[in-house]
Amino acid sequence: MNSPSPKPAASAATAAQALLVSGLAWGLADAALAARGFRWDGALDAPLCAAGAVFVCTLVLAPVLLGAALVPRLRSFACLLGLGLALALFVEAYWWSRPWVFPGRSATSPERLAASAGIALAALGAGLAL
Repeated sequence: MNSPSPKPAASAATAAQALLVSGLAWGLADAALAARGFRWDGALDAPLCAAGAVFVCTLVLAPVLLGAALVPRLRSFACLLGLGLALALFVEAYWWSRPWVFPGRSATSPERLAASAGIALAALGAGLAL
């Protein structure tokens, strides 16, 4: 017998939890990557950089995870967290690999789009495996 699907409020709460965890992880990783080689001038530079990155990354993930929570098969915390981490991995891999993956080509060139599709598949696999 099928179990009843979770209530929308429970799905939203699960999505919010996954959003906060993945947004925090992505924001801290992004701040650490962006801070490499940066000269800090004050004691609050690093915490404010990390807080800003966590805030922005959480805002980017919000519509994706809250929308995915509406799909019954994607309502589990592990699945939503995996999707959030996959999106974060894709964005970071795409951004930081630009100098090495078809440099000088437009983002809409067929080569870059194919490379982006490969990065997306790898990120989705890695995110769901975590």
